[in-house]
Amino acid sequence: MIRFSTSQIYQIAINGILEQQSRINSDYQQLSSGRKINRPSDAPAAAARVIGLDTALERFGGWARNADNAQQSLGYESTQLQSVTTLVNRVRTLALQMANGTLSLQDRRNGAAIVQSYLDQLIGYANAQGPGGEYLFAGSRTHVQPFALNNGGTQVEYYGDGGQRSLPISSGESIPVSDPGNALFMNIADGNGTFSIEAGSTNTGTATAAGNVTDPVQAATYLQANGDSYQIRFSSGSGGLNYSVMRGPGAVGSAGWNAGATQVASGSFSAGATINFDGLAINFAGNPASGDTFDLNPSRGQSLFKTLLNLHSALTSAAASPAQNARNMQAINTVIESLDQAQTRLGSTQAAVGTRIQAAQTAAQVNQSVQTQFKQIRSGLEDANLPQVITRLDQASLALQAASKAFVQMQSLSLFNYLP
Repeated sequence: MIRFSTSQIYQIAINGILEQQSRINSDYQQLSSGRKINRPSDAPAAAARVIGLDTALERFGGWARNADNAQQSLGYESTQLQSVTTLVNRVRTLALQMANGTLSLQDRRNGAAIVQSYLDQLIGYANAQGPGGEYLFAGSRTHVQPFALNNGGTQVEYYGDGGQRSLPISSGESIPVSDPGNALFMNIADGNGTFSIEAGSTNTGTATAAGNVTDPVQAATYLQANGDSYQIRFSSGSGGLNYSVMRGPGAVGSAGWNAGATQVASGSFSAGATINFDGLAINFAGNPASGDTFDLNPSRGQSLFKTLLNLHSALTSAAASPAQNARNMQAINTVIESLDQAQTRLGSTQAAVGTRIQAAQTAAQVNQSVQTQFKQIRSGLEDANLPQVITRLDQASLALQAASKAFVQMQSLSLFNYLP
């Protein structure tokens, strides 16, 4: 037989009351905080999972913020690139208008003034800044103005670097959020991207030349791989005008070229004829004169600013004779081809920026979706079911009242109350 002393009975009753009070206090805490885990001891396993989820949410939250920042930065860059593209289109349209031998000197001067304003705009776009004051096209030197016209006004210098800033947008994935200005505006192939044509400075004829590649492999072998240059020479013959094509290593007129140049094509020339050699086709407009020359050089890197400066120079050069006018037209034609190469560079960059914006948008959506799932799991672990808590609190309060009343009544019980 188990016997209980009076003190044990009292202690059991008190323990029951304290337990009910503890439950009520816990329910009150859940009701006021909205959480069923207010300290790790409330549910150790669930609390550990909540801590892990909080860490993951912080990580995915950082990636989501980076994805948003990437979209913003790339959006600014895309806007500036579109402005540059529009400007280049305007310059090209102006160059086409200026490639007209009937324009007056004043017309060309007016065109040169417009080109100067376009150059100033281009430098402004290239020095564009983001919302935080950082230069968009300075590479990693975001606080250094990347482009400036030199004191002589002959070229635009680049003061940034080739760095490309990136932001992590997911585990193991980072996205470039900038493009260095030297990759965008500098080192663009001049001419048609394979070669450029320059009229001889002493030409007396009215011819201008344009060309295209008929055999890319052959042309690349001589122009790009070997670094050869060509000179087309016109001379008088018994039957009229003749031509010869010389090919040599290095630049036309250099010691190496003069020593190593060999003839690769020759023949009689007639107006409108096309001269073919080494995978190239060169056609002429106008009439060359005996002694005229045209140099073909491999395309080299040239800044977009230099292309505009070349156009400005061609338009400000006095056209005192038809021959000088033809030389100016040849320079303008080369500018137009170079502008086409710049448009290709800008177009490919814009496409790459657009792809990166889409990648950032996708990453932002994925990160947001994962965060939503984690928050739902966290809510299921930590958030209190308030209707259940209220019902449980009411029940516990009633139980506490009953236990307290029973304890009071038990305290009043005594055998002495029943003795005669």
